Amino acid sequence: MRLLLTNDDGVLADGILALAAELSKEHEVVIVAPDSQRSGNSQKITLRKQLAIKRVKIPDSDVLAYSTDGTPADCTRIGIYWLEDKPFDAVITGINMGSNVGTDVLYSGTVGAAREASMHRLPALAVSLAHYKEEYLPVAAKYAAVVIRSGVLDRIPEGTMLNLNVPSIPEDQIKGIRWVRHGFNQLSEVIDKTETTVKFNGMPRVGKAVEFEDDFWALDNGWASISPLNLDMNDLNSLKMLSESFDFAKV
Repeated sequence: MRLLLTNDDGVLADGILALAAELSKEHEVVIVAPDSQRSGNSQKITLRKQLAIKRVKIPDSDVLAYSTDGTPADCTRIGIYWLEDKPFDAVITGINMGSNVGTDVLYSGTVGAAREASMHRLPALAVSLAHYKEEYLPVAAKYAAVVIRSGVLDRIPEGTMLNLNVPSIPEDQIKGIRWVRHGFNQLSEVIDKTETTVKFNGMPRVGKAVEFEDDFWALDNGWASISPLNLDMNDLNSLKMLSESFDFAKV
C-alpha cells in the first residue's frame, strides 16, 4: 500500500519516525507533517493563506518526507491534493505521545488528521501510545502494522476512521487488540490565572463508569483498544425524544 503519514507532534517527532520505520518494511511511505508541535489543533484547516512546504531528510532513512507550517489536517490535505500525481491508499497518523480516548479525540490533531482523511474518502488509522513511554514506541508501531496488514482499512465504511490506542507496557504483556466503544471522560482542569492571563495546564483523563467495554477499560486491562469513529454526529435518540416533546414547526 501507499501510505501517507502525519502527526501533530512535528515531522521529526519520535512517534512518526517509529511508525515510518516499521511501516516502510511492507509499504511505500510518505510523510507530510507539521514543522513543529501542533497538539490540540483538532481538525483545524488553513484557508486563504499560502502554506510553506519543505523537503525534510529523515535521519538514517530513505522515506520521503515534507514539513509544512500548517496543521495536522492541512498535512492530510497536502498529501491528497499537492501530491496528487500518485494517490495514497490510506492515511496513518501518530504515534501520538499519550492516549486519545474519550473526549480527547475532539481536541486531538492526531485524530483530526485522520478524520480529515475520512472526509476525503480515504481510510485512516490514528495511532496513540497511552501513558507515553518512549521505549514502547516500536510496540505501538508494530500494532499499527498488524491492523494495516489485516486488510481492515479496505473494509471500513466511507466516512469512518479507526482509533488505535496501545498501552505503554512490554509487548508480551499486551493481551491483544480489543474492539471497544469510544468512552466518556471525567473532565477537570488545572488553571493558572492572573487578572490578565490564564493558562490551562490540563489533567489526566479519567473514564466515567459505563456499562460497556470502552477504550479506558481496554487500556486499564492490558489491551490495545481500537474503535471506529465516524463523521455522523447525530444523536438519534435525542432527536426522537426532543422532536416529540417540542414542536417548533409553527413558530
